[in-house]
Amino acid sequence: MFNKIAIIGVGLIGGSIGLAAKKKKLTSKVIGIGRSELSLKKALKKKAVDEISLDKSKVKDADLVIIATPVGKIVPLVKELIPYLKKGTIITDVGSTKKEIMDDIHKFLPQGINFIGAHPLAGSEKNGVIFANKDLFEKSICFLIPYNNQNATKPFKKLKSFWEKLGANTIIISAEEHDFLMAGISHLPHIIAVALVNSMSGVKWRKKDITEFAGQGWKDTTRISGGLPEVWFDILSSNRSNLLIFMEKFNKELERIRKSLEESDFQKLKRTLKQAANKQRPKTKDFKI
Repeated sequence: MFNKIAIIGVGLIGGSIGLAAKKKKLTSKVIGIGRSELSLKKALKKKAVDEISLDKSKVKDADLVIIATPVGKIVPLVKELIPYLKKGTIITDVGSTKKEIMDDIHKFLPQGINFIGAHPLAGSEKNGVIFANKDLFEKSICFLIPYNNQNATKPFKKLKSFWEKLGANTIIISAEEHDFLMAGISHLPHIIAVALVNSMSGVKWRKKDITEFAGQGWKDTTRISGGLPEVWFDILSSNRSNLLIFMEKFNKELERIRKSLEESDFQKLKRTLKQAANKQRPKTKDFKI
């Protein structure tokens, strides 16, 4: 499908793409490019890539270049790579925000080079290529984000086929729709988890942090707060306008619960709890108070 794939940033996602592409025989060679020789050697040992380099010019023969770095690094990387890319090369990313990135890239992208946005929904709070998995994308969703009428082009169709061969179900979506959706279902939950962890910081019981006594509910709710701060800083800052909309909506809901407790309005509290339970488990039985 591709003679040579270059992956810049061979961590969990980049490494999993390399493993899956090799497993499915979608390329003859995968080269991993990055800043840390130690990380690249781990990727080579894991067999996520066939070759490694610290030199970005090694993308020169690649048919597909996948940028799997924090979103704040994508635009400058594309600009840096352009002199080395052959005509017809497809560049793509795996970032969690799209509008700012795609608008900025298409201001300087030369004719004959194709940048197509992609976002596989298959990550985790775990970091690094040691957690890469060849089956990570099986039955996952991968958003593909065309620029203008790009979805009718051969490069777009080829990238779509690539992700489907990796096991993903592809959904074509605009950059604006993507960022709005992610703000609600991914970015807001992350900052809620962060706020919850930070709000309990320093709260003690018998000279121990109270979180030491927490059960599975706490662990499930706060797990995602363990994501790399530098990755999430870029995501949240680049999608701030959408995120603020959902934060306001969340704050209103939190205030509604606080007020029902403050005023001992238990019927209102009951309705609030049941509303959420019905969303998660339809036909939740009523209860008396």
